[in-house]
Amino acid sequence: MDILKTNTSNLQSLESEEAVIGAMLLSKEAISEVAEILREEDFATPELKEVFSAIMDLFKEGKPIDVITVSERLRERGSYDVVGGSEYLTNLIINTPTTANVMYYAKIVKEKSIQRKMIKKGELLLKDLQEGNLEQAKQLLKDMEAITNEAFQVKEEAGLILTSASELLQKDLTPVDFLIGEIIPREGITIIAGNEKIGKSWFALQLACALATGQDFLGFLPKKNYKVLYLALEDTERRIKDRLLTLGFPGSDNLKFITKDDKKIEALNLERLEHIIKKNNIEVVFVDTLKVFKVKMKIIENLRKNTYEQDYEVILGLQNLCVETGATLILLHHTKKSAVDDFVEGVLGRVTAAVDTILHLQRQRGEVEACLRITGRDVEEQELALRFENSFWILLGTAKEHKLSKERREILEAIRDLGGAATPKQVAEYLGKNRTTTNRLLLKMSSAGLIKSVNGLYVLAESEESDNNSMNTMNSVKSVNSVKSVKSVNSVNPISWNSHFSINLEPSVNSVKALSDVDLKNQSSQSSQSSHFLNSTNENVEAIKQKIRKIEISKTDQKIIFYTTEKVTTQEVDTFFSHQQMPCLKCNTLLGYTPAIGGYYCKNCNEIIAVEVKHTEPVLAFV
Repeated sequence: MDILKTNTSNLQSLESEEAVIGAMLLSKEAISEVAEILREEDFATPELKEVFSAIMDLFKEGKPIDVITVSERLRERGSYDVVGGSEYLTNLIINTPTTANVMYYAKIVKEKSIQRKMIKKGELLLKDLQEGNLEQAKQLLKDMEAITNEAFQVKEEAGLILTSASELLQKDLTPVDFLIGEIIPREGITIIAGNEKIGKSWFALQLACALATGQDFLGFLPKKNYKVLYLALEDTERRIKDRLLTLGFPGSDNLKFITKDDKKIEALNLERLEHIIKKNNIEVVFVDTLKVFKVKMKIIENLRKNTYEQDYEVILGLQNLCVETGATLILLHHTKKSAVDDFVEGVLGRVTAAVDTILHLQRQRGEVEACLRITGRDVEEQELALRFENSFWILLGTAKEHKLSKERREILEAIRDLGGAATPKQVAEYLGKNRTTTNRLLLKMSSAGLIKSVNGLYVLAESEESDNNSMNTMNSVKSVNSVKSVKSVNSVNPISWNSHFSINLEPSVNSVKALSDVDLKNQSSQSSQSSHFLNSTNENVEAIKQKIRKIEISKTDQKIIFYTTEKVTTQEVDTFFSHQQMPCLKCNTLLGYTPAIGGYYCKNCNEIIAVEVKHTEPVLAFV
């Protein structure tokens, strides 16, 4: 009957069937997904139906699945030559664009299969109705209803369930878990990328030690002690041991290594690695480096693909490893030698498209300071300033804050080198930087009180003219903030003092002792002490003493206030205090005056005691 003649040209998709089988030959995860919705009878092509059946047999038996094992199984079944042999299987892999879309192709195969089943049942139904076989027709209708239900089920299993925004907002979802701080998520793949020989392996090893022991890393603490496997594919056991000793690592059974010394490493593949991870309950795996790992693991099945496609497939294979084992993978990788604007694009190859988190480490050769850029699907983008010294990485702060601090230190040093006062043009030329940018930063520093603008010049301290032609007279000398920004590498929490004491210079005092004799810790607020200065026969010092009314040491402000009965110059202040010593207000170490910073600097605790000069009416004087 003409009505039963059906056009079958659109009832199968050979490309989709080939893509499904190609993906199954490449990915164990793809087999698991496909097996949820496809059966042997869903394939219209006999050869592909036979290959699918062979793959599923191996999968159920828990055996490896690749071109060799599937070919051998087809030989056992007597269908090797009928299918087309290893060449046909290899071509399926070559023609598979990606395993990521396997469920999309599987859905097409399933829908075409359902179409064929419905048409076949429809033809039988029409025939039975025409012949009056109503009971058989009724059963066919039930069969068609079951096929229809199967079609809807396929759509749901293929991930086509729609969730409204309201429903999503109502869901109680598990928050992202992190290994350490909020920079490395507990699941997925993280890449540590950077140029060669800048300390990436030291960075990774330091991180691995911290994760295994729960110790601090860059100011962040791990959530717990993790079981860590470190694949040191470029290092010997001797080198790893030396590095652990250099880091002062005490040892831990939580941290295990596989080095290039192990001859069995050549036989290591993803399946064996999966077995090792599961057997030892490994939670974090470091791969140092991805380049060597690709070669050792023999992950690439299709050598005809370019490097970018190979990298992408490697990462997909590793993602499957994460899913199967629940472990977090941290891969060390190189960056491109050519400069790029976006640090993500600077990572070598195509690996960034499939990883979850990227840590980009940048350090110039010969420099100790570095920048760590962090980005990812579940992490907040940030840039951290680091320091790599003595094979150890240290956090300096956020990159933005550190850069600003560094720029300010450079300007302060430039002004100091230029004699303590300079124009914006002089500072810019001295630093070799743009004049407009330099002037803008000078204005910001002036507003912050780090420097002061006087008659078109920027100076390191608050100054005021003693007359119209001089800038040498002072009310205060070089601020504490400007000194700390130059001297400090790591920020030091200032000590909060709630009291201060003063030293009154009585007329009866003929000899003085060092300030180091004063017990600063036991002084009460506004307590009065005898003069404690060094004896000196220097005439200039003696002359300056005649101008002094009182010296007050303020613990709260951490400075020495120099009260005078006459105005004194910067040179006189420096001359006088260069003959005096002062104990550190924090550690009590005896300090010498440093004219370059206008105060006393303690190297032990990185603290500054600045000198401030105040002119008052004469009341007391030396005799």
